[in-house]
Amino acid sequence: MPFIYDNIAFQELESITAENGERVYFTPDGQKYPSITTVLSGDPAKQDILRAWRERVGEEKAASISRIASTRGTKIHSLMESYVLRNQIPDNRIMPPDMRTFKQIQRAIDGHLSVVIGNEAPMYSHKLKIAGRADLIGIWDNDCAIIDFKTSLRTKREEWIGDYFIQTTAYSLMYEELRDMACSKVVIIIACDDTQEAQVFVRNREEYVAPLKDRIDAFYSRRNSIAA
Repeated sequence: MPFIYDNIAFQELESITAENGERVYFTPDGQKYPSITTVLSGDPAKQDILRAWRERVGEEKAASISRIASTRGTKIHSLMESYVLRNQIPDNRIMPPDMRTFKQIQRAIDGHLSVVIGNEAPMYSHKLKIAGRADLIGIWDNDCAIIDFKTSLRTKREEWIGDYFIQTTAYSLMYEELRDMACSKVVIIIACDDTQEAQVFVRNREEYVAPLKDRIDAFYSRRNSIAA
């Protein structure tokens, strides 16, 4: 469906991936902040889970799965960008699995998303000392929302995706700091291979603000202890 465009000109940010895998962004005034995904993935508990998974499936298979997932995610984000910004529907040259995933997300946003404010929007926060790039910012059922797209082999329980809500909460706080405009709704859309329709989770960010700040504090505490 055609959308209304109220695009804000988000200033592009230079970013690099360091040797240790951390992604960092450089703000216009020269500050260097870690991406919110780096902050969340650096949690020791998550590292232990990832390490155990790699040991269970083997390094070669784990690397292959991660590479396929990354390629697929990039492809779907590109298709969604074309759809929300140019109303372009993928043609029959797109592989059937990618088309199926695209259609799930398309059906999830049609009828709810009315205005596109930003797509792949680079943002940062001096207060939180983090940065990142939001998939989509727009008006969802009459409220400003941060909207994030995910893909998954299987459906997710809500208790498994706490970091998704924390991630989008971070984007909402960055947006408010930079634009001085309220945007407290977060929307997670997960296209799943084992269902016909995407999972859609719509929440108010308030219950995730404190966990976000705890994770940021823990990240910087670990970094400082390593540097000491």
